[in-house]
Amino acid sequence: MNQKVLAYYFPQYHSIPENDKVFGKDFTDWELFKDETNSRLSSCKFPLDPPEGLGYYDPTLLDTRQKQAALAKKYGVDGFIYYHYWLENQPVMNKVIDNLIIDNEPNLPFCLCFANASWLHLYRINSGQKKYHPDGSTFKQLYDKPKDHAEYLQKIFKHPNYLRIDNKPVLFIYKLNPEVMCYINNLIKELKSFDINNLYIIVNTSVYCLSTNTIEDIIPDNYSLINAYSPFMAHYNKIMSRQDILLELPNYLLNLPCTYGALMGWNCIPRYPYAERIQDYKPEFITKKICKDLLLMRQDKLALPFYTLFAWNEWAEGATIEPNTFYGEKLGYAIKKGRELADIINTKFSNVSFEYGNFKYDKYLVYKNITNLVYEKCIEYRDNKWCIYIPKGDYDRAHLFGDPIYGVLKIIRINKIIYNDQKEIIIPLE
Repeated sequence: MNQKVLAYYFPQYHSIPENDKVFGKDFTDWELFKDETNSRLSSCKFPLDPPEGLGYYDPTLLDTRQKQAALAKKYGVDGFIYYHYWLENQPVMNKVIDNLIIDNEPNLPFCLCFANASWLHLYRINSGQKKYHPDGSTFKQLYDKPKDHAEYLQKIFKHPNYLRIDNKPVLFIYKLNPEVMCYINNLIKELKSFDINNLYIIVNTSVYCLSTNTIEDIIPDNYSLINAYSPFMAHYNKIMSRQDILLELPNYLLNLPCTYGALMGWNCIPRYPYAERIQDYKPEFITKKICKDLLLMRQDKLALPFYTLFAWNEWAEGATIEPNTFYGEKLGYAIKKGRELADIINTKFSNVSFEYGNFKYDKYLVYKNITNLVYEKCIEYRDNKWCIYIPKGDYDRAHLFGDPIYGVLKIIRINKIIYNDQKEIIIPLE
C-alpha cells in the first residue's frame, strides 16, 4: 500500500468579494488575530514569523505556495485536500486553486473537498448580523446549475497532480443528504461531456456531516455513487478509534472503504471568543497517533491509501501544521517522525510477533497475539529516543492488554523468547 498523507487546506487569507461585503474591505481571518477586544487570544496558536514560519501570508502569491510545498515535503505531507466552495452558483474563494492550475504550485498531489454548506455570519468582528437569505445565510449553497459547476471543475480534475482512484478523480463531500446526492449524480452526468466519466466520492462522516434521513430518502442509483467515507476529525470531541467510529456509522457506509486520519488541534476562540472546546495535541502525541494509524491501515482491508490530517492551515480553528508560536515546526516534524517509525516497524519488525499469557500453578495458559496492541499502546518517547516500552508488573500489563486476572505473572513472548513481569521491556526504534 502506497500510503499518502494529505492535509486539509483552507484557501483563504486573501481578500474576496464575499468577505468584503460582510466584514468590510480586505477582511481575512488574519484580522481575527488582531482583535484587541478578544481577551482569550493568548490561548491560541499564532503564525510564526519568517524565516522559521510563513507569518501572515497571502496564499494567492506564487512565493507563498512554493514555501508551503517545501514545508509539506519537509514534514512528510504528500499533498493537500483543498476546500472547494460553490455558492450562489459560482466559485467562491477559488483564486488559490485557480492559480495552482496556472502555475502548478504547490507542485504536489491534491484533490478537492466540496464544502457544500451555506455561509453564515457568526464571527464577532464587525458584529451586527448580516443576512441575505431567509434561512439566515449570507451566501447560499445552491444545487441547481450542475452544468456550470462541471465546466468549472473539469479543468481542475484534469490536472496531472489531481488524485485518482480507479482512474476516477477523488472528490470529498463535506455534507451528505438526498439533495446533495441527487446533485452529485447530475454533476457526474455533466462531466461526461468533458470526458470525465465518473468521480470517486468520499463522504465526510460526523453528526454534522450526515443527514439523519439520508438512508430512508436517498435514491438507490444515487446511493451507489458513494465509494468511501472519511471520518471528519474536526467534529469529534475526543480521539476516536476505528471501533468508535464504526459504532457511529449508518449501515449504508459500514462495508465501504475508508480513510484514517488525525486532528492537529482545535481552538476556535479567534472566531468565537466564548468557545469552550480546546484540544491541544503535543508533538509526541501526534507522532504516536500517526505511527499507530499507519500500522493499522496496513492491516485493514478496507483502508484507502490516504491518511487525512485536519488541517494544514485552519488557523482560526486551532488546527495547523504550519509553524506556530506554541511549537515552532515541531508539529510538522512530528508527522514525519510518525511516518518514519511506522516504516521502521514495517521493515525491521515485519516478522516479530508479540504474545501475552498468564503463568499460574506451574503451567502456561493460552497465549494471545498482542502485536497490534503493542503498536497501539506501547510506542513511547523515553530518554530522548523512541522505543517499544512494555512495563513490568501484572497490574500494568493487565491494564494494557485487557486481562483482568491480577496476582499472577503476565508473560510476554516475543518470537518465542519469554519475558516475565519482573522486568520492563525496552526495544529501541532508533
